[in-house]
Amino acid sequence: MIDFSRKKVISTFFAKGSVHDFNMFKQSFKETKFDASTQILADSGYQGVGRYHACCKLPLKETKLRPLTEEPKTG
Repeated sequence: MIDFSRKKVISTFFAKGSVHDFNMFKQSFKETKFDASTQILADSGYQGVGRYHACCKLPLKETKLRPLTEEPKTG
């Protein structure tokens, strides 16, 4: 976890062997106390992170039926 305002690493989490990032997040979430205002910026591998923390942002995904408009692309 990184605090961008202070430019400091707040915490890290390691696992033994090959573990998916989101599984590590779920394990570390139990041990780390997140302030409700802490914003989580994650990639698309973290689908479902909103169940653990309400203040999170994931990238918008384009599908064949729902292409992205110019606004979200440059957003």
